[in-house]
Amino acid sequence: MIELMVVVAIVAILAVLAAPSYRDMNDRFRVRGAADDVLSVLSSARSGAVKSGLDTEISVTTGSSWCVGATSATVPTGGARAGSAAPCNCSTASTCVVAGQQVAVPVGKHPGVSMGSGGGFIYDAKLGTVISSTGALAAAATPIVLTSPTGRYDVRVGVTPLGQATLCTPTGKPAMAGVEPC
Repeated sequence: MIELMVVVAIVAILAVLAAPSYRDMNDRFRVRGAADDVLSVLSSARSGAVKSGLDTEISVTTGSSWCVGATSATVPTGGARAGSAAPCNCSTASTCVVAGQQVAVPVGKHPGVSMGSGGGFIYDAKLGTVISSTGALAAAATPIVLTSPTGRYDVRVGVTPLGQATLCTPTGKPAMAGVEPC
C-alpha cells in the first residue's frame, strides 16, 4: 500500500510539472492548425481559379468569430462573359464554392484562435495572381494574422502579388517549429 501511494505521489508531481509545457504545446498546435487550414483554402482557391478559368474571390471575416472562404465567378452562359466573383458568406460555408468544391474555414472551427487582421482579394483565372477589382495586378494581399488562445503565439499568412501563400511568425513573437520568422 505504501509503495502504491509513493507511485501515485510521483505521478502527481510529474503531472504538475508537465502541465505548463502541455498548455504551451496545445496553444501552438491550435494556432498552427488554424493557419494550415487558411493556407489550404488559399491554395485550393488559387488552383480552382486557374483550373476553372474563373476569377475567385477570397472573403475574410476577422475577430474571434473569424472565417475564410472563396467563391468563383459565375459561369458564362449563352456567349456572355463570365460574371465577377462575389464575396461568399463564410459563416454559411456551403455558399463558398470553387470548381464544385466547398472551400472555407467556417466560423467556430478553431475555437479560441482569433484573427487580428486580414483582408479579402481576388485570384486571377489565368495566372492565379492577386488582382484588383479592375483586373489589374495588385500589390500583395493584406496579411492574415492568427493569434493563439493565450495570445502568446501569432502566425501570419501572407499572399504575394503572384498568388503564393506563405506562413511566418511575426517579429517579437516566439518562434514555432516549421514556421519561418517574418
